[in-house]
Amino acid sequence: MLHLILGRSGSGKTTRARKLAVELSKRAKEDDKIIFLVPEQYSFETERAFLELAGAGGSQRLEVLSFKRLADHVFRLHGGVAGHRLDDCGRTVLMGAALEQLKPYLKLWGRHAAMPDFIGEMLSTVKELGQSVITPDALRKAAGRADGALSGKLTELALIIDTYKTLAARMYADPLDDLTRLAEKLGETRFFRGKTVFVDAFKDFTGQELNIAKHIIRDARDIYITLCADPWDQSTDGFNLFAPVSKTLNRLKLMAGEQGVKIAAPEKLPSGGRYKCEELKALEAGIFSSSQLTVDNLQLNQPPTDSVTPAPLVKAAKCRICEALPQAANSEGNLNSASADSG
Repeated sequence: MLHLILGRSGSGKTTRARKLAVELSKRAKEDDKIIFLVPEQYSFETERAFLELAGAGGSQRLEVLSFKRLADHVFRLHGGVAGHRLDDCGRTVLMGAALEQLKPYLKLWGRHAAMPDFIGEMLSTVKELGQSVITPDALRKAAGRADGALSGKLTELALIIDTYKTLAARMYADPLDDLTRLAEKLGETRFFRGKTVFVDAFKDFTGQELNIAKHIIRDARDIYITLCADPWDQSTDGFNLFAPVSKTLNRLKLMAGEQGVKIAAPEKLPSGGRYKCEELKALEAGIFSSSQLTVDNLQLNQPPTDSVTPAPLVKAAKCRICEALPQAANSEGNLNSASADSG
């Protein structure tokens, strides 16, 4: 079942997910670990938090992984780590060799093939397309729908990537493709079958990560995903502050629906928990809102008119906030008192 924990910044999503993971781990079987998936930079912080919440014994039933560490874990269990690992220097050499081979066939890119900057641009393009799971075949299909120079550039780009990948695959395993190989391996092994998984602190997901999420949603007994979004406003128009997150939310729901996975009613956390200062709390809640926001008879985001300009309002709001922060700092002893624990 797919469980969604929604809330704005500072609403306590991470705290809620961690406490729930600890509760579930206490009821889990001895060998049944709870997997807690976070961005790489949050792994140490999360492990330390679980040590404080569950103690040394309880935290052993909670396995904190990033997508990179998950790939390494699955490959070690089910194979996939064989081969020399490709690094930046190796990529540069292989891309140079691919461009040199293709130079006679590149009508649009040929004159740039020997330029070091072009090699770097091609490698950046390969990385970005790989993260978005855009294959050379997809580029060729797009070229068929395009006209003129764009069609030619897409066709040649597909040829360059194919040649580069072929050269690399002869001797190397590229770490940039680990998540793509992981998604394939998860399809074969059903690694997440029967497991409980938490996915926390991600602002968005790459195409590679979404492919992995699809396997987790399909196979896991329960998956809990926290998303930084307004629980009561999930519109996807370009004017909504959380429109990109809402689009990701809809994609996750669509994945669950396509695979027949039930979706629990989302847990909606109220905003403002991070801020003890009322002015900051109100400002966070409404500064990007299209509706008018008033705090102590001060209209913070009144739209400009011929007779009213926003400058005085912004200046007044700034003064109120600057006054409030030192007061909050003095009451607690430091500026961090203006906010509660992050979530």
